[in-house]
Amino acid sequence: MLAQSAEPALAPALRARLRDCYGCFLFGNYLACVAMCRATLEYAVKRFLLAKGASLTVNQRDEGRELDLISLIDMAAVHLGNDTQLSELMHRVRKRGNLVLHPAAVKNVSERPTDRKQALECIEALRQVLRKVCR
Repeated sequence: MLAQSAEPALAPALRARLRDCYGCFLFGNYLACVAMCRATLEYAVKRFLLAKGASLTVNQRDEGRELDLISLIDMAAVHLGNDTQLSELMHRVRKRGNLVLHPAAVKNVSERPTDRKQALECIEALRQVLRKVCR
């Protein structure tokens, strides 16, 4: 389920973030788990893109305003050979995280809190993404 056998290959900063995702899950803090998964995804995607030499800013004139996570994910997908399955996983984690972090900004949000199954799905999707972007 939450086996950590692939973790030693991760950079220490990513490993620490993933460990926090696990901790939140194990203690039943499912909202925090999903939020950490989204934050870890964003961190991993940015690291991946920077390693590829990509710019994370909108343009040179915007004085460093960073691209939003949707754009970063789409850019990462291109660098990963337009892997639609991986792109879908990244967007799934992003969307679930946005429901937790920005509920007022998301239309048609149910009032049902994030549950164990949804948190586990986020962790599993994140782990699949990390296997690809952290090689």
